[in-house]
Amino acid sequence: MRYSEILKREIRIPRRAGVLIIGFILILTSLSELHFMPKWSRYRMINSGYSENLIQVRFIISWLFKICGLICGVGVMFLQERFRKMLIWLSYFSIATIFLRYTYGSFLIYCTPTYHESGMTGMSLQTFTWINVLVRWLMDAGFSAVVIYYLTRPGVKQLFKQAQSG
Repeated sequence: MRYSEILKREIRIPRRAGVLIIGFILILTSLSELHFMPKWSRYRMINSGYSENLIQVRFIISWLFKICGLICGVGVMFLQERFRKMLIWLSYFSIATIFLRYTYGSFLIYCTPTYHESGMTGMSLQTFTWINVLVRWLMDAGFSAVVIYYLTRPGVKQLFKQAQSG
């Protein structure tokens, strides 16, 4: 087979494998984010530009969001329709709130030590921080968009329906 023919071939991942991949990624990232989420005192310091009530709400929603991601990851791996729908809703929520969750100020706190330790001279701390923020926005929004697209495809929806009736 020639290289041009290989490029023209469609790569098809079996539907079940795609669902397992999404579930696995969700479980791993949720566990990782739960493990590395700052404790309350550090979270308050990172978000000190906000009111105390808003910081509390953000902290609680962050924990709930990560726990829901973990539960949805397991649920979609077992082809549970309610978790497929919940994950689609969480993905829309993630896209809608991405600018509130990943702010320049919070990234500046994490990027400053890395920037200084790396000895970067070709860009400013502000540029380095904005690049990190943009990468996180793209990763989160990109993954959420892929989840929405994939889990709303007719064949994937049918897979979940068959599992419920079977």
